[in-house]
Amino acid sequence: MNVLHLPIIIANNAPVISKYLNRMGVRSQVLSYFRSWLDYAGDINLDLDGLDGERRRQKLAAFVDYFLKHDAPKYDVFHFHFFDSLATGTSFGGWSSHPERGPYWDLAALKEMGKKIVVSSFGSDVRNNSKIIYYQLRYEEPGLELPYPPLGTRTQYPKVWKFAQYADALVCGDTELEPHVPYSVMIPIPIDLEPLQGLRTAPAEDGRFSILHAPSNNLLKGSRYVTRVLERIKARYGEGVELRLIHGLPAQEALKKYPGRGVAIDQINMTLGLFALEAMYLGRPVICSLRAEEFRSGDPKLAAPVVRVASEPELRRVIEEFIEGQRSISPQELEDYVVAHHAADKVAARYKELYERVLAGEAPAARVSQRWCRQFDRLIKGARVDEAGYYPRVTDLLLARRDGDALVHEVQQGLGLGHDAELLAKLVLILGAAGQRAAAENLVRQNDQVAASPPYRQHFERAKGILEAGRA
Repeated sequence: MNVLHLPIIIANNAPVISKYLNRMGVRSQVLSYFRSWLDYAGDINLDLDGLDGERRRQKLAAFVDYFLKHDAPKYDVFHFHFFDSLATGTSFGGWSSHPERGPYWDLAALKEMGKKIVVSSFGSDVRNNSKIIYYQLRYEEPGLELPYPPLGTRTQYPKVWKFAQYADALVCGDTELEPHVPYSVMIPIPIDLEPLQGLRTAPAEDGRFSILHAPSNNLLKGSRYVTRVLERIKARYGEGVELRLIHGLPAQEALKKYPGRGVAIDQINMTLGLFALEAMYLGRPVICSLRAEEFRSGDPKLAAPVVRVASEPELRRVIEEFIEGQRSISPQELEDYVVAHHAADKVAARYKELYERVLAGEAPAARVSQRWCRQFDRLIKGARVDEAGYYPRVTDLLLARRDGDALVHEVQQGLGLGHDAELLAKLVLILGAAGQRAAAENLVRQNDQVAASPPYRQHFERAKGILEAGRA
């Protein structure tokens, strides 16, 4: 069996799975288009970092043409990661090797060769991340009632559907993601324990209690909530507590800062990720905002020995309990969980079994998301996907709070789902209020027809009133 993982590396998943597949006798390689600031590398590296526009397209087109003719025939399974293909992608500024052929045309070409296709999702490739803001606002204000956001964005629905037409299996790393694709099988995310072995026996430091937070994206990981609490912790405990805020370091450099006595704070949204697994394996209790209602019964993440917090006061209280020794979690319990559910050899074995099934012509048992199918149907019919009215409500709230970062995010996520005139008006207004008048004027010019419409003018005047009145 020959397997190729491609075309980008997310959280080191592809190299880790490939490493253990090879140990099981599967011939597996990783093709990577970008190294990124995390310095991930595959067996084949195209090194598109730093190239954009026509230079990127030309290099990519030559590679894709050669690859499909000379290299693709030797592989049995093509395992795509993050819903990007050889020819078309939306990550790292996006790419299109042959625009005249339409998006994702290489998927059909591979199927015509008789190849099997597996696709792994990781979160923001298929999930409308308004769900993160939804939960962050409820963390900020427990009891806040908001409509639930749409499952995908305007561009995600057709992209996911294109892959779904050709994939033999769509894989979700947990059950939280299952509703965001039309059908799926669940295989947990892997962690390679071998590079962590030496860190587990690292020499003791000065003994200070340390708090570790290593976000890949400050907004989506909820870092502003974390840093607010950490400022209060630092003011109370002074030099007795060390704050380790890690961002922008290559993965291997960041790992060296993880060992020590203390806790790790993962995501303030609704899930946990690779960082939490690494911290747990190294003996650090993990605090996060895991939301049980987003996971199906039996999901390994629900069994994770993490401390769940649902508000800022609760986060502060839990940290202080750990500092003062009133709360603890056994390092053995943390290690046992990671090894049992996420160890890379176990995860790779499940992928090997999946590949064998699709190569035998068997359809893996998949869960169907009827909700996704209904929303996609509304989109292609030109109906409003945001039936519940999430975006009008949440953007009112964010506008009243003058929360520009979150408002910009929500407008970008919501465009094309049914409220464009209103969203555009609020975005123009908040940009102007933030002193970004040139950006606001440019946005109006780019959307001149919408901006000239009566609904836009009405929404703009109403939004001015919300901004001036303060919190709605």
